[in-house]
Amino acid sequence: MGIGKNSAIVLLSVLLLVCPTSVNDESKPHETFEPVRVELAVNPDPEVENELQKKQDEQSKSVAGLFKTSLEVLNEDGKLNVNFNLQNVSGKEQRISYGSGQQYDIFIYNEKKEEIYRWSINRAFTQALIIRNLKKDDKLIFNEEWNLKNKKRHAVPPGKYTIEVEVMIDLNSEGIVRIHPDDLTAKTIFEVK
Repeated sequence: MGIGKNSAIVLLSVLLLVCPTSVNDESKPHETFEPVRVELAVNPDPEVENELQKKQDEQSKSVAGLFKTSLEVLNEDGKLNVNFNLQNVSGKEQRISYGSGQQYDIFIYNEKKEEIYRWSINRAFTQALIIRNLKKDDKLIFNEEWNLKNKKRHAVPPGKYTIEVEVMIDLNSEGIVRIHPDDLTAKTIFEVK
């Protein structure tokens, strides 16, 4: 029993020393902190700075000529069959990746260059990193169908339309290399009668 009382007294003493005795926070002065400004006094070597800038510029450039996107459209029975592919024309195997389940998109523009249809609208796509190898000269082949209706689901009037497809891949390599947008897109004009 003696040990229990001593422990309780020690605990109570510690609590009284550590905890504030006043419950009213308004009686305590509030501390105010002013921001501290830190200035770096580093003057980088101009040669090193130029070299870093060159590397950054090289990595942010897009590379053309690795892929070729082809498009063919067939107007049949009030529907447009959209057949397109992406071919590896780089001369070697390429490791490609998708940032989501969406591998491509299709855009349709009227003669005024207004977007009247986008395939991806009102569609949900998984968020996942998909990586695959595309061998030399291999193709990714895609087929879709458009019912000749605009975003509001009304039939489009007769006229000339531009269809554009965009394949959404990246190179999955050690360096940061972007594929030139022209390699990933194709477009053609078709007529609705």
